[in-house]
Amino acid sequence: MFTGKLALRYIKEQKRHSVLTVCSITAAVAFVAMLFIVASSVIETMYNYNYQQTPYHTVVDISLVVDNYDEYAENFKEDFINNYGTINEIDYRDEYNPSVTYQCFFTKSLPINSGYLNDFVNELLFKAGFPSEDVYDVGGALRHHNTDLDFLKPISSGARKQWMSIFALMYLVAVVIVISLRLLIDTAFEISSKEREKQFGVLQSIGATPKQITKIITLEGVILSAVGVPLGLLLGTGIAFVIYKIFEYSKIMEAFVSAETVQQILEFSVNPWFMVIAGITGFGWVLLSAYGTGRRCIKKSPIQAISARSDKVKLPKRRSLIDKLFVKIFGWEGDLAARNNRRQPKRFIVSVVSLTVSITLYAAVSTAVTILDDFVNRTVYAGVEFEFAPRGSNISSVGGTEISIDDLGKFSYREAEKRIKESGLFEESMIYVDTGLDKKNESTGYRDYVEIAYVNEATYNYIFDEVYGERDISGVHFDAIEPPMSYEEFAKSNSYIMIYSNYLERIGTISENKDKFTMRNDEYQMTHFSENIKPEYKDYFKEVSTGNSDYFYYEYENSEDITLDIAYVIDEGRKYINDASTTYVGRSFSNCKFIGSLDAYENGEYKKTDKALEIFNYQSAYGRIMCDLKNPDDYEKVKEFVENNTDVILEYYDFFDSVRKTKALLGAINIGSNVLVIMFALVAVINMVNVLSTGIINRRGELASLQSVGMTEKQMNKMTVLECLQYVFISGIMSIILCEIIMGGTMALFSILGEGVVENIFGNVVWAFGIPVLKVL
Repeated sequence: MFTGKLALRYIKEQKRHSVLTVCSITAAVAFVAMLFIVASSVIETMYNYNYQQTPYHTVVDISLVVDNYDEYAENFKEDFINNYGTINEIDYRDEYNPSVTYQCFFTKSLPINSGYLNDFVNELLFKAGFPSEDVYDVGGALRHHNTDLDFLKPISSGARKQWMSIFALMYLVAVVIVISLRLLIDTAFEISSKEREKQFGVLQSIGATPKQITKIITLEGVILSAVGVPLGLLLGTGIAFVIYKIFEYSKIMEAFVSAETVQQILEFSVNPWFMVIAGITGFGWVLLSAYGTGRRCIKKSPIQAISARSDKVKLPKRRSLIDKLFVKIFGWEGDLAARNNRRQPKRFIVSVVSLTVSITLYAAVSTAVTILDDFVNRTVYAGVEFEFAPRGSNISSVGGTEISIDDLGKFSYREAEKRIKESGLFEESMIYVDTGLDKKNESTGYRDYVEIAYVNEATYNYIFDEVYGERDISGVHFDAIEPPMSYEEFAKSNSYIMIYSNYLERIGTISENKDKFTMRNDEYQMTHFSENIKPEYKDYFKEVSTGNSDYFYYEYENSEDITLDIAYVIDEGRKYINDASTTYVGRSFSNCKFIGSLDAYENGEYKKTDKALEIFNYQSAYGRIMCDLKNPDDYEKVKEFVENNTDVILEYYDFFDSVRKTKALLGAINIGSNVLVIMFALVAVINMVNVLSTGIINRRGELASLQSVGMTEKQMNKMTVLECLQYVFISGIMSIILCEIIMGGTMALFSILGEGVVENIFGNVVWAFGIPVLKVL
């Protein structure tokens, strides 16, 4: 009885310490509760989505072509409805394959020994009279399959086992966090007990047993947790609800499903069992901390506790570097602060370790988020959002589809561009038409292909603004290249911009002034579709022996020289096609050696270089129209636009959706990680306040003695601040060291995965190692 009274009396007397301890318990329990509620909400939302897609646990398809199958199906239906749940029946009766489909939804959990859902349904089918060979023949007279509903809200024993393994893994993560944060509560009880060692010594000297001392501290934990645990559950629920609202208003899920669907499936769920587990975890955590502290307190004899010999101020023979630094910078107040902190080494070490753990957790998680965010921003596609292939172009190099003979002559990017503009959905279009020069390579026997890009004004400006803008490539700085002339002048000149490389000199001749490029167009074509060769050119082809009688190849040679007028020359080394941040248009120039205007293309300039147009029954040129959405909210209208314009648009590539989903996932990660960072920061703040204020409160007598011999209030405050600064300074240094060790270990681990992985993920290594320092500071 008296142990309970002493515990209550101490709680009432030390109100500030008790409040801080309750705050510690509340923060710890809130952390666990928040994790469980978020997990419960995710599970409920996933269940709602799956239910919306397939509102049944299993579907049974029964073919009724065999005698008595009508009777067996009715037996199954009656048994299921009477004992297990509801059925939605869909009848498919026709002359050739009459069948019935049962969409079965279980309304109650199955027996403990039910096994997996498919086995249980098989048993029901056997019971209804279906022969075993039909039940197991998934492609024959009978088949069934299950959805994910059983896994998300288990009804069968098999699903319950799977779900428990997932829950165990989730709980393990929570326990790891609990262990990491255990010092938050341990510190409160440890410091409290240290300051009351004399009291415990007196109690033992008048007859109190070690068991009773331990019981006093344990009862304090029980009483404080009776307040802190409920508050923690409420706070955790509130934080989880805030996360839910942030997630709802951020519209992250709308990147994957429609806004209407989000409203139907998104749900804030507080699972009562999860709350009970979180409460028990927090309560058990407090009891272990209080009981462990009590067991450590009773190791001293009553005389040792009363005399407090271990608390004597021990003046070290040599001052530490930090002590010397504090004395030199802050004078005698810094010296006194250092001595106060060193007078109880164990308390000082416990406090520093506690702060170090909190700060390290905060800095480590925050650093990981920063690196992840930087990695995604560096690697996520940042180019044009849509690319349209106008009908009539040969897209074999991209989509693997050749234009049919019926589409000859219909190639018109103009009509596609016109409709894109009239839709009002897109920004200004960039147009890119690709043709090329072919030359026989005497050493290999195959052809070398030199790509020519014909561009409109928007693409022309983009090339010089982005592809050849000012930037650093592989440690070399390149100034921006200005357009040599306006697009209007470029279009009138019918000339080309040459992207120079040594390769061009191997396949053609460049004039001394680099204003002409001449190449003998020795085109070497190999085909076994001889019917694609225009009749008037068939006499120019000769069959080439391949040693394989299944294939017939033909070779055509043309001796006509091709000369291109060159308006400007760019060094190929300026291209940054291998840069991760390069946009799609930049990457399109990986093989490009010449750039011409779209006007030159329309004027027939390309015809003298592209002999395939003359010789074969299909167009070799292919075009692209690239553009961005004006309003992201109009995304759903793009598909409708394409469906309504298939006569001029052959196909399209949607980069907008993949970017949107990537950014949505990153947004979800940022929300979750920022909550963790804030929670860790809150833990660090509570820890610091708990450690420092408790130590100061329990030295009120000593502080009063200093005031009595002349210490001013200003000096008192300075000394106290310097004591706090020592805790923070040492904890900060230790946290930086730990974070850098974690960073180095992580980089070493990733380096094992392959060359370049570290650079891809961490970017600049020096920068990456600097992040933890900034986070700790």
